[in-house]
Amino acid sequence: VTNRQQEQDEIYRIDPDLVLLCGGTDGGNKEVIVANARRLCAIDRNFSVIVAGNKSASYELEEVFAASNKNYVITDNVMPEFNRLNIAPAKEKIKELFISRIIEAKGLSRVQEMTSHRIIPTPLAVMNGCELFSKGTRKEAGVGDLLAIDIGGATTDVYSMTDGKPTIDGAVTKGLP
Repeated sequence: VTNRQQEQDEIYRIDPDLVLLCGGTDGGNKEVIVANARRLCAIDRNFSVIVAGNKSASYELEEVFAASNKNYVITDNVMPEFNRLNIAPAKEKIKELFISRIIEAKGLSRVQEMTSHRIIPTPLAVMNGCELFSKGTRKEAGVGDLLAIDIGGATTDVYSMTDGKPTIDGAVTKGLP
C-alpha cells in the first residue's frame, strides 16, 4: 500500500464533510494538484471539495470534478505568489458551505423564517467573536494575533486570527524566490 493510498484510506475513514484542496502558486506546477483532485474523486464518500490552488490548473480541475459526483467549487488560490496569502475567498466558500449544510441539517431554515434576525451556526458566532477580540472595535483595541480552540461535544474547532507575518523581531522568511 502506497502513502497515497494510505492517505485516501484515511480520508475515507474520517468521512469528512469538506476537503480544501490547495496547491501551487499561479502559473506553477499543475500536475500535483490535478493528480490530487483525481485521488479525491476516487474516494467513495460524499464530501464537498473547495479548490483554492494554482489558477492555471482551473480548466483541468473543472474537467476532473465535473466528471465525478463530487460537489465542488473552484475559488481563488490561497497562495497565488510565494509569500503572499489570499485566504479570504477560500474562507468565504468554506463559511458558505458550512452554513448551508448546518442550516439544512439542523432545520434552521424554519427558525430563520420566524425571525428578522440572521441565524448563524455556533462556530461562525465563535469565529466572529474571535475576530472581534483580535481586531477590536473603533473604540477599543484588539489583542492582536489569536489562536482559539473550541472543544465541543461533536467537533473541536480551531480559529486562527493573524495576518501570517512574523511577530518576532529578526525573524527571516526563507523559501522559493
